[in-house]
Amino acid sequence: MTARQALEIARNQQRNNWRVEDKTLYLTEIWKAYSNFSSEERAIFRRAKETGKPMSHYMYEWGKVLLRPEFRKIKRK
Repeated sequence: MTARQALEIARNQQRNNWRVEDKTLYLTEIWKAYSNFSSEERAIFRRAKETGKPMSHYMYEWGKVLLRPEFRKIKRK
């Protein structure tokens, strides 16, 4: 595989995940912000993206991303 082919594959993978602008290797605005996040903020971002809820609904404690208490559903017996 040539370097050019590897670059094309990398660009296509990133574009398919909406991380880079079309036909370039420049990051989109969302991924520019993501690159400046701390590891805790990245974990919260991934969980929020996975569930569809905003990042403000989550907190990072003891190495885990948890839903804030005010957004948890109350379990009733």
